Amino acid sequence: MAKKLVCFVFLNGYNLMRTNNLKPVAFSLLMLFFSAFNMAKGEKGSSAAQKSSVAEFAGDWSGEEKCQNISAPVARITITAKSDEMVYVSGLYSTVGNVVGTVKGNTITIPRQIIPDPLFVNFRIEGTLTLARNKKTINAIIIVSNNDARDYCSGTYSKQ
Repeated sequence: MAKKLVCFVFLNGYNLMRTNNLKPVAFSLLMLFFSAFNMAKGEKGSSAAQKSSVAEFAGDWSGEEKCQNISAPVARITITAKSDEMVYVSGLYSTVGNVVGTVKGNTITIPRQIIPDPLFVNFRIEGTLTLARNKKTINAIIIVSNNDARDYCSGTYSKQ
């Protein structure tokens, strides 16, 4: 149910943004707020959603990224533990560099950061990766900027 609601909010927000009825900044704030609200609530009040660890995220994941500008029908990411609360994510948005994220409960939060990548200039990325209850799927909301151009993405990855 929560996954359907996230998709509904994302697609409607994206359509509003495309028709200039919603500014990109408002869209990104809406998605981040909704993600945070949905994660804080958990699914059906279950505390199990809050007990994920870095080890459950670690490994290779494959899926797809649907973006406003550049989509990847086949996307592969690797998550590596850096500490008990920090991870490296490589391959996100097809980047070469590592993205640093913080794990809290079932969510990796990626604060806005500059990623050195030979394919992009002034490349910044931010977003959230949320581990599903089944522990085999990650849902992502990603915002990237390359110079002043922005791209808004959602992604779904499965554990390999």
